[in-house]
Amino acid sequence: MNLPAGSRRAASASAEVAGDGVVVPFRRSRPPRLAGRYRLEQELDTGSETAAWRAVDERLDREVMVKVFHDPALQGAAFAERLRTKVRAAAALEHPGIVTVHDAGESLGPGGIRPFAVLEWCEGEILAERLESGPIGWREVVALAAPIASGLAHIHAAGFAHHHLTTRSVLLGESGAKLLDVGIAAAVHGAETPVASAQQEDVRALGVMLLEALTGETEPTGTSPALPDDVPSSLAELCAECLAPEAALRPTAARLCGTIERLAKAGPGDRRRTGQGVLRVRWLVSASLAAAVAAALTLQLVVQQTIPGRDARAGLLRPPAPAPPTPPAPPTPSATRGGPSSSSSENLVTPPLPKPDRPSSAPAKPRAAPPPPPPVGVGEVLGSLRRSIDQGLRLGQIRDDVGLDLHNVIRNMGTDADPDDLAGLRSKIETRTREDGITRQRADELLRILDRART
Repeated sequence: MNLPAGSRRAASASAEVAGDGVVVPFRRSRPPRLAGRYRLEQELDTGSETAAWRAVDERLDREVMVKVFHDPALQGAAFAERLRTKVRAAAALEHPGIVTVHDAGESLGPGGIRPFAVLEWCEGEILAERLESGPIGWREVVALAAPIASGLAHIHAAGFAHHHLTTRSVLLGESGAKLLDVGIAAAVHGAETPVASAQQEDVRALGVMLLEALTGETEPTGTSPALPDDVPSSLAELCAECLAPEAALRPTAARLCGTIERLAKAGPGDRRRTGQGVLRVRWLVSASLAAAVAAALTLQLVVQQTIPGRDARAGLLRPPAPAPPTPPAPPTPSATRGGPSSSSSENLVTPPLPKPDRPSSAPAKPRAAPPPPPPVGVGEVLGSLRRSIDQGLRLGQIRDDVGLDLHNVIRNMGTDADPDDLAGLRSKIETRTREDGITRQRADELLRILDRART
């Protein structure tokens, strides 16, 4: 991995080497080999915990990167065993957005046990140093974030977490951005952290990384940070969701990945000002068109009922009926059926329809109420609720924070929700409506959908 010159540290020419490549002192020396296999060539970067080296795996004849732990708190047999366990698990995580970790071991020398980890060699630049020159445009941000989010989703799907995602753990290579220290960070920072909690912190850390890349701020001041005007609304909302103070309100890595990948493929017109505006304009056009069609149908019905001589079935005007003959003569069968005594025009005349204001001799039967919609499964109901919530958000009928809260509640319920879960969701909708977080119209729609659940 080639790093900028400012981040490299020159190795000491006066270093001592003990035994089979154990360094004294380890941090400022160049041991020829580790574990009799990894020949260290060049020190690339030194942090508070590790030193990164370009090395050669003499057994497989390939370049690798070796991270050697020099922090006294990360030495000893216990940490070396934990590192070996985490690296062994992480070695199976093959993904284009992850720098593969190959091996872990330790060397024993006068300074004690010195653990090390061996990673895939990649050319590139550390994101933190790329950002030293200032923030970058949102299109470049989503382009580099897409493989990182995909790699993070892959890690989470396998039941792991990164545990220490920062701009220093992202490598910008020729083939795209990659996550560094997968497995290694878990050994250092994740000894006591449950995986689920660590995954939620990973998502927040990625939100902080996005914010820093877009604005240069290294720590958010709130859940709705100020972003450049050209940032799409979907990206701004994603940052806010990742930074939510309640971990349960943050998106999963998989959903985060999907949103970023869609943004990476978006056209140049996808800006924040056109995000919800386009959807709202489309809805207004659709609503206006629907209203015009409904008005036209209503007018046609009124005309059919009020204009004499209109055929209600065909919607066409008929010729007026001829005046009755004087004196009236009883119709003959042949005349009635269009026989020879009837003219051709009389045969085409249909008896006039009764006038609509003529009172009926029999009272009209009361109209039967439409049957209630059949009950449906919980999964279908929750899907309908999600779509209705999204529509309410687009139309401004649901406040953003309320919509996010409802989506997370539904996601946590799953498809095996019981009646108590649905009752709790109903109560939350009513409470949020009283708090003016949902309009009455949208709340009634959500409650009607809930009423259809088969329990």
